[in-house]
Amino acid sequence: MIIYVRSKSKLSKKQRQRLTESKRKQKQIKESIKSEFKELKEVKPSSYRPNLTPSLQSNKGTANKSDKKEYTGNLIIGICQTHKSNLIPVISKDQIESITKMRR
Repeated sequence: MIIYVRSKSKLSKKQRQRLTESKRKQKQIKESIKSEFKELKEVKPSSYRPNLTPSLQSNKGTANKSDKKEYTGNLIIGICQTHKSNLIPVISKDQIESITKMRR
């Protein structure tokens, strides 16, 4: 029968004294840091201040509508699908052959 015990070994008296001294030093450092920061005041950004001028409510757009984009040239022969939704524009017949011979 195996019994697993999970316990810490006892510290020696010197080790306990060192620990308590280091904890005291850490507390003193923390308190000194806190006392330095107590003097600082929290400043809120201007967006939180109540006296802001309201924005203009005109409900008008700021840009013109762009023209519809259509391909009007004769460079591209067609579109080929290699894998799932990967669409490639085809420019020449050689390119069509290389795409069809490509390993998937």
